[in-house]
Amino acid sequence: MSRILLTYLFLLATLCGAAQTLTVTADRQRILIGEPIELVLKATGPQVPPPFALDSIPHFEILERSKVDTLLNGSAYTLQQTLRITSWDSGRWIIPPLRYGAGASAPLPVQVSFSSPFDPKQPYHEEKDILGLAPPERSTWMWYLVIALIVLLLVLLLFPARKKGPAPPPRVDPNYYRTVLQQLQQLERDEARRRDPKQFYTELVGLFRQYLYQRKRYQSDAETTGDLVARMGSWRLSGGMQGALRQTLEESDLVKFARHRPASGDLDRSVQTIKEAVIAIEENS
Repeated sequence: MSRILLTYLFLLATLCGAAQTLTVTADRQRILIGEPIELVLKATGPQVPPPFALDSIPHFEILERSKVDTLLNGSAYTLQQTLRITSWDSGRWIIPPLRYGAGASAPLPVQVSFSSPFDPKQPYHEEKDILGLAPPERSTWMWYLVIALIVLLLVLLLFPARKKGPAPPPRVDPNYYRTVLQQLQQLERDEARRRDPKQFYTELVGLFRQYLYQRKRYQSDAETTGDLVARMGSWRLSGGMQGALRQTLEESDLVKFARHRPASGDLDRSVQTIKEAVIAIEENS
């Protein structure tokens, strides 16, 4: 009984294995290195075939796998998958038989080359003479530029630019001496400006500084009262005149900074001191 059962099971396994077949086809069997091949795996059987178990192929690299399609054609099932493979090794390689169930696919040869195969049936090209290159056109613009630079250099050497002399000093106005005295007298009589001592002293010292610039070319707008006092010796003023002028300039600073409120007599004395200083500077220097 046991022998009959074993024989039955062996025949059943044989029939089931024979019923499932696997075919492997390729869209090309001759490629250049790196070119892709589409490898189609197709298994058929009376029942749904088991999935393909293919991890690698010697000398080939699997680039892409499609999903497995299962088709029913009548009473037969078909399992199909497409692999995109390539090879980076030149030579003639064999995709080995792929085992599936009890059977296997047929081996598949593939030729991998560095370049396209030589076709002896193609016509040969005729030999051609060596083509001569036309000599490049001579450029003359460089010579024109060199000549122009030489001419410019000669002109600069033979006709040098004349050096400009120092600017002449500004003309001194001899009548400004009388002008400033008149302006001082007008300031002294102007009641509107006398009511604002700060403005009054600002204009008074401003007239004195303007006189020094117009008649002595001494620019004092940026100098302090101490700087003006230090210059008194060069103007040959007497000791008394220097003291009175120093007092007037210092009083002007006190008024400008609101530290002193001068009386009307102080204004008259300050104007008189500036007048005498102008006259003394005009006569002595």
